[in-house]
Amino acid sequence: MHKILRFEKPILTACEKHLKDVLELLRCKIAFHVLLVGMDTESISVRPDDAYLSEADIGEHFTPPEQPPQHPSDELEEGDWHTGYQAFDKQCWEWWSELRDAVNTGIAHRGMLASVSPTVEVDGKVVALVVIFSETDCMSYPTSSMDVFTNHGRWPSLQFGVIEAVLKQFAEELDKRNPGRGLEYEPFDPQQTLRIAGEFFMRMHSWAGKRFSAIDIQFRGTPKLFDACNIIASFSYEKREGLGGMIVADRVHPAVETVLEYKYPMLVNAHRRVRKLLEMCGGGLYLLCDSRFVWGLGRFDKSKYDPSSMEVCTVEFKGHHHWQMSHVGTVLMDVRYGHPNLPQSAMDMNIVRAALTKQFGEGFDASTLCKVVNIAIGATHGAVVVISKDAAAECERLVGHLGIHSFAYDREALVGAMSIDGAIMVDPQAVCHGVGLILDGTLGAKENPERGARYNSVRRYMIDHPDCVIVLVSEDGMINVFPND
Repeated sequence: MHKILRFEKPILTACEKHLKDVLELLRCKIAFHVLLVGMDTESISVRPDDAYLSEADIGEHFTPPEQPPQHPSDELEEGDWHTGYQAFDKQCWEWWSELRDAVNTGIAHRGMLASVSPTVEVDGKVVALVVIFSETDCMSYPTSSMDVFTNHGRWPSLQFGVIEAVLKQFAEELDKRNPGRGLEYEPFDPQQTLRIAGEFFMRMHSWAGKRFSAIDIQFRGTPKLFDACNIIASFSYEKREGLGGMIVADRVHPAVETVLEYKYPMLVNAHRRVRKLLEMCGGGLYLLCDSRFVWGLGRFDKSKYDPSSMEVCTVEFKGHHHWQMSHVGTVLMDVRYGHPNLPQSAMDMNIVRAALTKQFGEGFDASTLCKVVNIAIGATHGAVVVISKDAAAECERLVGHLGIHSFAYDREALVGAMSIDGAIMVDPQAVCHGVGLILDGTLGAKENPERGARYNSVRRYMIDHPDCVIVLVSEDGMINVFPND
């Protein structure tokens, strides 16, 4: 069968892998399918051949526009070229709209959602990438209503936005000469993609419903509230970490009650001043911000608000380098040290119990070990708990005469032990044999440089000691259970 692109397989493989990598960073398990679609006025082609939607599935509902996009010649004068490019861009979006509608009709009643990349012209064909994904999986994570996307074109959730961001990246790749040729050698950075998605997710909602004029945007640019929140969260005030929050809304929004108004609003990038004003928040009062200016303090009245518009969001500063973006009480994005993520629910101890049972059998009581794990989860700077039958011998090997005398479960002692660097090691009876341990091990394929030394040292230790269970609590709140991770 004739190819859509010369390097279509690298494009599909790279897009699928990159989306999987970014969703893993987000700790999302969403089933999805990636399709490459090529169209002209007479035919439609879909890759791979066993795609979730076939050519017939899409073609049945697809009506091609009368004219294919015509890229203007580079030999045109500047003004004529821009006029021609505007017409070309409009035609591309007409094809995109037809494809989106055909795909959505094709997956109707299948319990799936779809995102379509911007269309580009390649060798006389209109080409786009399509991701079809499970609606149940996507909506099982924090989200606003899909009406926000259907009616306003804005992402309802960070996980939805990640899919859109990946497709936009690959649309730019499709627009290159010989697209896909270098993807095997120049992969995208998942962490950078996630940050881009988080920044844009906040920008589109913090800007929604605001009365910024075209001239204002031209001279001041689009709001960069994401960056401002990162900087504000990095400050302490009188030795306390940043607490308080902002309501992000238009100044005349009916759901916002202004209690205190400043004569001269301040730019949100007056970071230290904004941080100081956050100390005034409390008792239901928030700073009032239109994403560019802070103009006072006030309250939010949900009874006067239509949630489907998603025109008002809340930013809450939870601690040092930690803030969250919410919509009517649902936390949609949790940002620590500038890295966006989804809010994490409390650790499910059934996961820990299952890992312990698998390793050590049914012959012991895991309740005390779960208490140890809960202490680790509450540790300010994260912790590592190693549970091993050979805990005593292992601690002797790792530290020798510099170790400690073993002690039975003691909450205060364990809290203190987890306040310092290094792992603690306990046996299946929750007797602690070592604190402040530096784990060793063998270099392995599952290491991830983006997760830091603590994560990778645990990975290495597990290679040489697969018969133990390790609970890793990272400083950013991420929790991993090995080997069931």
